Amino acid sequence: MLRLHTDDLDADQLRNRLELLLDQGFEHLPENRYLTTVLPLSPLRRLLRRSGFLRLIHGKLIAWKLSGWSARWLVRHTPLVGPFAWHVWGKLTLRGFRQHALTELDKLSAANQQFQGRLSQIESTLKQYQERGQRQEERISTEARNNKEILLKQSAAIRHLEQRAITVTQAGSGLFPEWYLSLENQYRGKVEDIEARLCRYLPYLDCAQVGQVDWPVLDLGCGRGEWLRLLSHHRICALGVDSNPAMLGEARQQGLDVAESDLLAYLRATDSVSIGAVTAFQVVEHLDQNTLLELFQQASRVLRPGGVLVLETPNPENLQVAAYSFWLDPTHVRPIPPPLLAHTAAYFGFIDISIERSNAWSEALQLQDTSEAARHLEKLMFSAQDYALIARKPYAQEAQPTLA
Repeated sequence: MLRLHTDDLDADQLRNRLELLLDQGFEHLPENRYLTTVLPLSPLRRLLRRSGFLRLIHGKLIAWKLSGWSARWLVRHTPLVGPFAWHVWGKLTLRGFRQHALTELDKLSAANQQFQGRLSQIESTLKQYQERGQRQEERISTEARNNKEILLKQSAAIRHLEQRAITVTQAGSGLFPEWYLSLENQYRGKVEDIEARLCRYLPYLDCAQVGQVDWPVLDLGCGRGEWLRLLSHHRICALGVDSNPAMLGEARQQGLDVAESDLLAYLRATDSVSIGAVTAFQVVEHLDQNTLLELFQQASRVLRPGGVLVLETPNPENLQVAAYSFWLDPTHVRPIPPPLLAHTAAYFGFIDISIERSNAWSEALQLQDTSEAARHLEKLMFSAQDYALIARKPYAQEAQPTLA
């Protein structure tokens, strides 16, 4: 191999040498002995040039040598045997190729089946992850709804506690219960007068056939026990609940069955379908909206089918009540119009809903003028001071009310 040592070349010297050669011409160029000298032919070459057969044999030997002395080449160029051997060799080669191709196709088919199986496994795994994700989303959505409901209930309870904070604080100090009892004694009226007004509700209990030991009457906010005392006189089984210990003391002195508790807490702890009638006189106006709704819900749960719900409250249709006498009780929250209470009862599934107005003003206060304006003013100023919602829990076969 020719190697050029470029690091040893002198460019100026090489240029000067070339210019000298060009000036002197070609007479001093180096002589090529291979171009000027004719080599003599060997005897074998001269023999091969003279005989065409030997020249052919020599060419074949040279071709065999260049093939690497291959037996295949020798058989291929052997007369008669060569074409037949080449045909057989082609058939064998084609058969081998076919077998090789079929083997490779089988391998490809097996690999394809394995790939399809792996793809199905991946799809199944992906589907499982998707289902797991959907279940996770549903669980998170359910937990969010539950947490929202819990927060709403907690906020309602907090508002209820805030509204009753002053009352609870005063009751804890021992001042409020006695003061409130004194207020009731002065403005609520005598026990006998109250019992006389409450007699109007006894027929509803008789119609519902409640008041037995198995279906007692539950009086919420029983106070001094006027209603319980009236029921005991008529041999109707009843029990009461109130949060004012001073009032409960007077009720217990009369031998009445009363319990000191928050009315909603007591309702929540009462068994379902275990009460014949739920009554509350001058109570619902003390409750905030959420507490009132839960009272209806719990009353519907604890009442037996056919049980009665009686709720008496000041009548805001009377402007003297709504604007003045209602606010004599500092624990009142707001007056409740009769249609609102009736709608709430229907919403929670009660039927046979009626509004009974009571405690009317004296007829001496009626206006002498008979004009339409005078009659309207008389209704606003001298209508009944109280009203009661009376409703019944339906039996299973009775149709539930529908609200538009």
